[in-house]
Amino acid sequence: MRACVLFLALFGAAILGRAQAPCGADEVHAKAMEENPTYAMGFQASNAAWLNAPVATDTNEVVIPVVFHVIHTGAPYGQQENITDEQIQSAVVALNEDFGNASGEGFDTGISFVLACRDPWGAPTNGILRVDGTAVAGYESQGIAHAGSANGADEGDVKSLSTWPTESYINVWVVSEINDNDGGGGVQAYAAIGVSGGASDGVTIMHNLVGTVGTLKATDGLNKTMAHEFGHHLNLLHTFNGTYSCQPEGNCQIQGDGVCDTPPTVENGGC
Repeated sequence: MRACVLFLALFGAAILGRAQAPCGADEVHAKAMEENPTYAMGFQASNAAWLNAPVATDTNEVVIPVVFHVIHTGAPYGQQENITDEQIQSAVVALNEDFGNASGEGFDTGISFVLACRDPWGAPTNGILRVDGTAVAGYESQGIAHAGSANGADEGDVKSLSTWPTESYINVWVVSEINDNDGGGGVQAYAAIGVSGGASDGVTIMHNLVGTVGTLKATDGLNKTMAHEFGHHLNLLHTFNGTYSCQPEGNCQIQGDGVCDTPPTVENGGC
C-alpha cells in the first residue's frame, strides 16, 4: 500500500501540479472534514495507516472498475452533456496512459482502470449509465451544486439518481455544468479525497472535459482534468494543500500533500 501511495505522489507531481482547470476538490475536502465526522475519521485513519505501513513489495498491477453516470438534461445521445460511449472510452484509455506513464514524464503507478463489466447484482454492463436529471430541482437550468453552493441542484439529490457501491467501483458523474457556470469557467471538476463510504464518493466532472474525442473544450482535449481528479480520489492532495508561503515544511508527512518528495508550493505560483 505504501509503495502504491509513493508512486501516486510521483505521478502527482506531473499531473496534479500541471492541470490548469480550476479544481474543486479542496473545498469538498474542507467542507467534509468540518461537517462529516465519518469522512474526517476515515481520512485521518487512512493517513495514520499510510504513515505506519511497511513499504510494500507486491508489484502486481491494481485494476479498478469504473462506472460513468451520465446525468443529462434530455439531450439526444451524442449531443451536449449526453456524450457518446466512444468519448467515455477515450477517457479510460487516457487515464491508463497517464497512470501508466506513457508520456515518460512521471512514473508508472501500477494502477489501471477498466469500465465495469458487471453491475452490483452480477449482470453484464458496459460501465456507462445514462440518467435524465431534469427531475431534480435546478439541474436542468444550473447543473450540480458544488460544496454547498446555492447555484445548482443539490449534489446528493443528483447523485442519488445513479450511484454504485464505492467499495467496488469508482463512480464518475458526468454533469452538464457546475454551480450554474453554463459549462464554462469556474469549477470544472471535483473529487472526494479518498473513500469515506459516502454515496457521493467519486469524481464529478463536466461533460466537455471527458476524454480526448467528442464534445470537448478547446482548452482540455487530453483528459488531464480527469486524471487530476482521479489522483485526488486515490487520496493525493494538492502539493500546496494548507501552504500559504514557501517556508520549509516542518513535517513533510503531514504538510502540503503529505509526501516528502514534493517541496512546498503556493497555489498558482512558485517557490
